[in-house]
Amino acid sequence: MPVTYATVPSPTGATFESTLQGLRNYDPVSFVAELVDTYGDIVRLPFGTQDIYLLNHPDFIHDVFVNKSSYFAKRKDTNAEGNYLHQISGILPLFEGQLGTTYAPIMVDAALHTRNRWEAIYQEHGHLRVDIYKEVMRITLEIVFQTLFQADVQAEAGQIVDAILTMDVGYGFDPIAALINDLVPTTPVFLTPKAEAARSYMLKLMLELVQTQRANSGDSRSLLSWLLKQQVNGQAISDEQVANQALTIMFSMHEVTATTLSWAWYLLSQYPEVDARLHTELTRVLNGRTPSFEDLPNLPYTEMVLKEVRRLYPSVWSVGRFVRDDVSFGDYRVPSGSILLFSQRIMHRDRRYFPEPDRFDPMRWTKEAEGARPEYSYFPFSAGPRQCAGRDFAPTKDALVLATLAQQWQARLVPDQHLEPYPQKSFTPRYGIQMTLHPR
Repeated sequence: MPVTYATVPSPTGATFESTLQGLRNYDPVSFVAELVDTYGDIVRLPFGTQDIYLLNHPDFIHDVFVNKSSYFAKRKDTNAEGNYLHQISGILPLFEGQLGTTYAPIMVDAALHTRNRWEAIYQEHGHLRVDIYKEVMRITLEIVFQTLFQADVQAEAGQIVDAILTMDVGYGFDPIAALINDLVPTTPVFLTPKAEAARSYMLKLMLELVQTQRANSGDSRSLLSWLLKQQVNGQAISDEQVANQALTIMFSMHEVTATTLSWAWYLLSQYPEVDARLHTELTRVLNGRTPSFEDLPNLPYTEMVLKEVRRLYPSVWSVGRFVRDDVSFGDYRVPSGSILLFSQRIMHRDRRYFPEPDRFDPMRWTKEAEGARPEYSYFPFSAGPRQCAGRDFAPTKDALVLATLAQQWQARLVPDQHLEPYPQKSFTPRYGIQMTLHPR
């Protein structure tokens, strides 16, 4: 007998236009959250000939990432999907064997540069007020340039931060745009003269690094070296193409940590008991010295703090996939050609798995508590063959940077700020986070 599937719930009166408006409006997170709250773990939204299906159950997420991953693609175009998977396969080996021996010391050194700068400013002025988002960006950019491109940009870090923030458009990762922009008419985006100059500066900087790498024969284990060896249709790609690809990868790799650490400082300032417990662990294990990769297994509470930050403020708030073949999720059937959308931000605050979901509580990440939840109720880096290339890199970087700085500094939030995650920009703090820093 043929299998009979249940009808996927769908909001009455929904149209292509209402779906598009909801996903492109000022607050697409609330739009998706309301649909999930109203209709449950799978919701169909009309989107022309390619309906969108919202998923919000760990079993369904497991199917997408692992059990039935061959049914789905991250890029609609087959060649683009192949190129994407090839790029991931090329990037992942860059981290193998280097995370502890080579990359971890670079991460600590970058944090120390900022710590020393903070100390100098505080000694001179007796106080220190910063946008913690910009401060963290400086650190992560230093790390990414040094590890992936073998380039020291400490002297230019502040200028690079300003350029990235000035660009505004074209910066960060908008998962909705990545999913649907090829399917609907788009409005051309025009850069302001300042933003155009900032982008030109970034491309020029990256092009100089590419040309230096090529002149040095490109034999190093760096991202640029790998990119320089790639071909398109049997032809070597140009330096300009490599620079553009490298710039895109740089944005995504640095942004994951910049977002996490910015919200970490904010949350620690709002939960003094968590901050105190974190500091106690850092003092007991490190006793004032700088951390190393070998210290990380002895800093479990630090790891728990960062996991909880990623639960509340995942760097990417949603994930999209194109459906290659008819596929089932439980009692429901999703036809080939459809689009899937599922949200870390919404799943991570699902009361079924995280009671009091808006509360910052690192104790959710004891082995016992974590083991009692479905595995895919939490997926900050996705999983399977299309997982984030920085899945191991980012947590190591986050822990070492936080341990280096939080030993000696405590952050307090400047009052009367409007703090808001920006879903179109990798869930970054839209207006920054102003904080005062105080020596411990």
